[in-house]
Amino acid sequence: MMIQLLVVILLTISVTPVWATTYYTDKSGSDANSCATAATASSDRTKAKLTIGRSTGSGGTGCLVAGDTLIVGDGTYTEGEIVFETSGTAQNPITIQAENQLSAIVDTTSHAQCSPAFSMYASYITIDGLAVTTNAGSSCGSRPTSGNAFVRCWNSQIPTTSGPSTTGYTNCTVRNMTFADATSKKDTGIKVNQDNGLVEFNTVASSIETFNNTGTIVRYNTVTRGDAWGDHLYGKGGIRNNEFHHNYVAQQNGRGLMLGGNSSCCLWDPATAYECIGSSAHHNVVKYEGTGNAYTMGMTASSGCVLYNNTVIDGAYFLSPSSSFLPNVTNLNPIFKNNIQFRNTSNACVQTSEWTQYVTNLTIDYNNFYNCTSAPSQTHAFAADPLFTNSAGGDYSLTASSTMLNAGVNVGYAYNGSAPEIGAFEALAFSSCQVAAGTPTVVNITFENNLNPPLLPASSVTGFSAREDTVAKTVSSVARNGTNQMDVTVSSAFSSGTAIDFSYSGGNVTDSALMGNTTNQPLLALTNQTCANNISGVSYAWTQSRFAFYSFYGTESGSTRLPAAGSADNVNKKIVPGGKIALRLKINCTGGDCPGSGFLLQYSKNGGAYAYVPDAFDAGNIKFIGIGTIANVPDQGTTTTERLTSDYASNVSGVVIRSSTAIPTFDFTQDSEGEALFYLQLDTDAAESDYYDFKLVQQDGTAITVSQTPRLTVTLLGAGVP
Repeated sequence: MMIQLLVVILLTISVTPVWATTYYTDKSGSDANSCATAATASSDRTKAKLTIGRSTGSGGTGCLVAGDTLIVGDGTYTEGEIVFETSGTAQNPITIQAENQLSAIVDTTSHAQCSPAFSMYASYITIDGLAVTTNAGSSCGSRPTSGNAFVRCWNSQIPTTSGPSTTGYTNCTVRNMTFADATSKKDTGIKVNQDNGLVEFNTVASSIETFNNTGTIVRYNTVTRGDAWGDHLYGKGGIRNNEFHHNYVAQQNGRGLMLGGNSSCCLWDPATAYECIGSSAHHNVVKYEGTGNAYTMGMTASSGCVLYNNTVIDGAYFLSPSSSFLPNVTNLNPIFKNNIQFRNTSNACVQTSEWTQYVTNLTIDYNNFYNCTSAPSQTHAFAADPLFTNSAGGDYSLTASSTMLNAGVNVGYAYNGSAPEIGAFEALAFSSCQVAAGTPTVVNITFENNLNPPLLPASSVTGFSAREDTVAKTVSSVARNGTNQMDVTVSSAFSSGTAIDFSYSGGNVTDSALMGNTTNQPLLALTNQTCANNISGVSYAWTQSRFAFYSFYGTESGSTRLPAAGSADNVNKKIVPGGKIALRLKINCTGGDCPGSGFLLQYSKNGGAYAYVPDAFDAGNIKFIGIGTIANVPDQGTTTTERLTSDYASNVSGVVIRSSTAIPTFDFTQDSEGEALFYLQLDTDAAESDYYDFKLVQQDGTAITVSQTPRLTVTLLGAGVP
């Protein structure tokens, strides 16, 4: 029996508002065409606009209001600064999108005026799939200005500790784009001054910077050169709760990955001048491609920032002061854990002139320092060759012989197996296997893939074999079922009562790590893994049998049951808009041994159709709270103890769930039970008397028996209401 975490990607269906309009810009069009005409250019591109333009101009952007999309046809558009000054909304963003990814090229001349190629003076703007180059004839003096970027997501006000608290403009998104700077004078490639920005799946021959905002995410990007200042991937100005993950940085000079920086103005907290506050960089690869010993990964003037599960190649760690705003602002409580530093040629592990001089309360542990000198002292020290898949070819995923497997410590991110890996890649783990009575020619194999779902590829899978009583079966096909299950189909049925096993070697299965939007962790070899033979038709059943709501804060075993301590199981609860709460569910297995299965939490709002609980607020006004550290709240993956009434003597430990990408997987014998604890939050605009029902379904969507249905009802006032 075991309890594990499995991952699932929940597909969110976007509902296009009836008033949304799609417009077209094309090299065959004309800006003399009206917006109404440009909306009819799907099949006749002479009706399209000719330029992209700005929201107050005659080009395609000038047509857009909330919910609208501008499709940009193939070709090169030589344009000045493209400006957005009309905002979208959370439900109806404004989008500019290449018709064919990277085939619409913007050759910007904005560089001559030290201006961005794209300026977002608005909220909820998305640009997607364009290729952007700097016109080679442009110049911007010997040094660029901070406004000179390929993309600039502008704020309308400077947030500070004394107010205002937000950036005003918010939620810009930049994805699936390439940026090439022929002049090497761009201040930054992408600069985000807005709260809750999203930068993903881009290739940037410059830099990515976040500045004095909260909640911005930078993920799955490749940064290939650095900007005019020599920096590559960084956040400064007092960023709060920013997250950098699954990026690949090819560092040429300057600094590779930096939490913090040197800002001359506009900080969140001018009194302390911290450049990075409570932000993280995790599961990134940073490779120094120059000579000497570079500043490759570290922090500058940070407070409570963390570097977890990164892989650094041929560069040094650093802890530097910031001196632009206040003199020698040091790093407070920096944490380095689960990182790999790998040197092809031996050199110092850290920048020793600054490492201990500009830091207070450094935590560094569970890091691997290979082939470098002056490694920092650690309680759990590693110095082994990490045995990458193909370091010469730039593939820094792990092999089966790596001592980095299951060697790290839980830092709050999803992982597979008994413990996280050290480094940027997380190896897949085998979970369970069965042949069901209804499908005697199919072996259902489930894997742990908590961090980077789904398994790839979805079809034409190779590398699997199966046996019955040690005799090889002929495999006819292998395909993914759901998110993390592989179904191996054999040419002849298995028989009842036989021993079934499978092996995997040399195949094409990976996770979806998409490090820098390119590299995944391959599935490591497995030999003769036993599968449950359920062909005899044992009638097992899963049942959602009990529930209770608990206060949001407190330890897993110490939080207060609601509505009052000592309340019975199965008592519904009221909650205020914006409220946070913990829902504990019990699952029973009866009628026979239950094969391993992952379970997903669904909700129904006001009696409507059930949907998966998401990680971000949408029209349902409910979400998981997320995996970031919250004081006095257990981390995702924390083991649960039994707190609901026992129905059976056999009780298996469960887990704490705080995001949609990690769910409990139960593998029970007959007449056993387990519990999972889900942490949820309502949006502040949840309406009074709205109610939410909850149920679990199996990973593939199969329903289970639900004997008790929890319900939360929204109220505006009430004693003891969360």
